[in-house]
Amino acid sequence: MGVHENGKIGILLNGAEKAHIRQTPYRRSRGLIMLDLLNTTLRVEDEFETIDLMNIEPFTLLLLNSNGKLYQLRWDGSHKTIVVKDENENHIWSSSTLYQPEHIQQRAAWFDQRQKQNKLSDTKHILDFHTNGGVGNRDIDINMYRTETKMQTVSISHIAINGSTRELHYFDLIKHSETIVPF
Repeated sequence: MGVHENGKIGILLNGAEKAHIRQTPYRRSRGLIMLDLLNTTLRVEDEFETIDLMNIEPFTLLLLNSNGKLYQLRWDGSHKTIVVKDENENHIWSSSTLYQPEHIQQRAAWFDQRQKQNKLSDTKHILDFHTNGGVGNRDIDINMYRTETKMQTVSISHIAINGSTRELHYFDLIKHSETIVPF
């Protein structure tokens, strides 16, 4: 997750639409690509189209530009896609490297169900979804813990934008603490 002084916000997910096989070594970190896109003075679409991503590991970058336009930028290892999302609607993404396609669809269904119940309207409800969403199967629940691999959700980061007020909420699930940072 990155925030730039120019007002852009980026969230980087490993993988594109579907899981990939790692082919290391990669030429450059995906995180540096995100920083380039946050820092550019060019239009997001123009910069993403021209940036060289050959031998960069696949990723999904969610980028909110300084005028509030929300982009989903994907690189699958050979093709780039740009999708403009409605910044006034709620959206969910799940990393293709962590979840099977059917689990990603199931998580989206849980999200839609909460949304229909108007239970994603504020930080409190969003935190509840991230800590309790699912069916009690910690392998695929939103707050994940996989006993076999010891892989688990250790924190929740949430950016709240309300007019000119912007805050990063960081919830440490191990220490059970919250930090709020205005930006």
